[in-house]
Amino acid sequence: MERTNVHDDNPLKDELEHFLDRIRYGVIPIGTLEDDLRSLRLATRLLDELHQNLQTRPEQVQASFSHLQ
Repeated sequence: MERTNVHDDNPLKDELEHFLDRIRYGVIPIGTLEDDLRSLRLATRLLDELHQNLQTRPEQVQASFSHLQ
């Protein structure tokens, strides 16, 4: 199995958090609506793939994230 290193900085997470802050608190945008929609589509796709993998290969998914526990 190939492992990927996860760094503390997470641009997608930061962008999604900023998107939510814009909705919740009226924070000034740092990007465009198209940037937000692109990030939201990507996050949704990633979550869908993770859920699918959890159903078909739960042991492999758990092993991939074991270093985070």
